[in-house]
Amino acid sequence: MTLNNKDEIAKALGEFSLDNLPEEKLAELVALFDDIPEELQVQLMKTNPELQKYALKAIAAVEDTLKATLSSNDASNQQALAALAQIREVIAGELNKDNISDERWRFLIETLIENGQMVVAKDTENKQFLAQQASADRQTKTMAAAMPYIETVLQIGVRIIISRGRV
Repeated sequence: MTLNNKDEIAKALGEFSLDNLPEEKLAELVALFDDIPEELQVQLMKTNPELQKYALKAIAAVEDTLKATLSSNDASNQQALAALAQIREVIAGELNKDNISDERWRFLIETLIENGQMVVAKDTENKQFLAQQASADRQTKTMAAAMPYIETVLQIGVRIIISRGRV
């Protein structure tokens, strides 16, 4: 269902008007954006300061979630690497013992190599995760930074359309 004007949108929200919508209705409005033509979405964003504030709050929430996720990932990564380091210390201690059998020595060396491979795998996994999070962070910041420019471009575009007599 396409919502082509403000009255249709207000009706879909169960409201008489889009003025002074409470925050829960703003969330419902944003959820309807897929059914609203892009030019009307932009007009709504431009003319509704509460919707602008809601969008900025959403962006801030995404950023906060991103920070918490990165912090949690860092703690988890540090724990995993510390556990692997402890295993290496134990293996090194075992390798330094006198009268170690060849079979035991080979087992410890193989275990040490596996441990090193686990460290490399954990590091690779962490780098991939950080790259994904950095991409999400860039997208969020780009959206926030672009809002004033979008409004300026729209104002210029509207002036050009008006000056050509198309409105």
